Amino acid sequence: MDARAVLRERNQLTLPDRVAARLGLSAGSTLLFTVEEPGGEYAVVRPLRESYAGAAPGAWGDDPVRYLREERAAWRGAAGSGGVASDGTPYLTLEESRREHPDIDITQQRYESEPWLRWRACAICGRRLARMTEHEARHRDGLFDDRGERTDAEQRRRSRARVAKYVATRARQRRQSGRN
Repeated sequence: MDARAVLRERNQLTLPDRVAARLGLSAGSTLLFTVEEPGGEYAVVRPLRESYAGAAPGAWGDDPVRYLREERAAWRGAAGSGGVASDGTPYLTLEESRREHPDIDITQQRYESEPWLRWRACAICGRRLARMTEHEARHRDGLFDDRGERTDAEQRRRSRARVAKYVATRARQRRQSGRN
């Protein structure tokens, strides 16, 4: 959809009704303007959500509150020596972590402040996750390939789009920081 708007004095702009309706905007909505590089000839305008609550329905199962409670409990349990994740995966103790990462100087403080130091590596794909028991079950069920990537085509498409967006954003940030 193309629509025109004229910039008035004091840089004011009236958004055409059909654009506002299409984007679900109303008075008080916030818009983000991104000037595309190189050249700065184009700008992308997109609405910013007031809240991201509900943006990923079902991502945390049927009961997101219970999921969050279990995750928080798992992290608290991991802060000591060892502990287990909410799926029963035992965490590495401080000594196991030091043996697992001989090239890293792991102090007690670092062990407690960096959760990934307590996570075991997957024997199949090598990823480090707190909930390794669930991860390995997904490998067995064929939901993950040998690199730890989802085999679901739609999820793979979403992941590729997310990575491409991240790479483009980082490239734009590097270009902008080089000009400042």
